Amino acid sequence: IFHAAAYKHVPIVELNPYPAIRVNIIGTFNLCNLVKKYSIENFTLISTDKAVNPTNIMGASKRCAEIITAHFNETSSSLFRCTRFGNVIGSRGSALPIFIEQIKSGGPITLTHSEITRYFMTIPEASQLVIKSSVLDNQNGIFLFDMGEPVKLTEIINNLKIYFNAHDVEIEYIGLR
Repeated sequence: IFHAAAYKHVPIVELNPYPAIRVNIIGTFNLCNLVKKYSIENFTLISTDKAVNPTNIMGASKRCAEIITAHFNETSSSLFRCTRFGNVIGSRGSALPIFIEQIKSGGPITLTHSEITRYFMTIPEASQLVIKSSVLDNQNGIFLFDMGEPVKLTEIINNLKIYFNAHDVEIEYIGLR
């Protein structure tokens, strides 16, 4: 079982924490119970880099899901794994489509802070890593992937502005959430 269901948009989850708790925590617990009950061989939770030292509800709820998964790994004959990585370009949680839409509409482009960096990978890369982690014989735990070097979001935004010939679009720094 690949458990990829999650509420992962930080501002929405901060305003509406219950759906994140229901899906990310209770949903994970329910799935793990079913895996154990029916002796499913493998369970892989798709987690996030925001679960490391969480500073918001979304990260905390995903960290709880990781802890639940680890608990079931200790109490079941099934293998329970977590994969944890950053931004997947083209996924619903990616900031890139938001930046592009803000540029196309004339701005401003909203960014939390000028020094924010993120790791990026493509959907095929993320899919391959999840599948690879699920076939490692008798391996359990949290799998952290080498995602290369983090990229400053201001660099990405400036490249997008050049690509869309939108040099006059301003970046508005809205503060860390």
